[in-house]
Parts: sequence; structure tokens; C-alpha cells
Amino acid sequence: PPPPPLRPRAQCAIFAKKAPLTILSPQPEHYVADGDGTAKLRLRASVSPVLWYVDNDFIGENSPFDKRSFAPGRHVIRAVVPNDMASPSSVTFVVTK
Repeated sequence: PPPPPLRPRAQCAIFAKKAPLTILSPQPEHYVADGDGTAKLRLRASVSPVLWYVDNDFIGENSPFDKRSFAPGRHVIRAVVPNDMASPSSVTFVVTK
């Protein structure tokens, strides 16, 4: 018998699943501020592009090579994939002096 017809990529199970959004950096840990009183951390996620929020403030998209400065205190990072606002990922971490 002939092989089954090819299905469009979008219908194939391997392509239909989206990779889950996970924040890779920073981790939910304690970080120590350096000499200028801040901790410089990269914001990295498992997928791209990502919209970033820090302590409920939108900061935009950023390069995984950029570092952001965080003052001492508790911080909540939230990452959202554009067009999929229903599946955010978040991490809480603390910066100490």
C-alpha cells in the first residue's frame, strides 16, 4: 500500500507542542549585593522572545546577555510569551547586603 499522506507541520504532534516557558535565571535564591549595593543578574528564559516584568513593572524584552541591577530586598520576576499571556512563569528571589 502507499504511505499515508504527509500532514502539515502544524498538525504533527511533535510540532504542535509548545516548549514550556521556564525562567532559567535568576534562580529562587538569595543573592549578595556587590560593592555598589546591587546584585547584577541576567534574565534568561527557556524560550524567546519573552516579555519581562520585575516587581509588577513591565521592563520589556531584553537580551540574555544583558544584566539588570537589583537593590536589596525581595523581588518577583515574571516572564510572559507574547500572544500567550495565560502561561507566565515567575521566580521570587532575595538580594541582601
